[in-house]
Amino acid sequence: MEETLRHIIGPDSNAINGWQMSIRGILVFCLAIAMVRLGYHLIFSKNATFDIVLRIILGIG
Repeated sequence: MEETLRHIIGPDSNAINGWQMSIRGILVFCLAIAMVRLGYHLIFSKNATFDIVLRIILGIG
């Protein structure tokens, strides 16, 4: 299982493929959406989920 996961998302070093980098980005985006959905009413009330995730990823306050 661990070997398969390492093959999919790449090793911990800088030697990863383009598709492995894309999978990592998609995973981070999905996790960010899940975190925003779970805490939506507590933290953000007037913004759309997509806008909040983009602000988090881009580092816009």
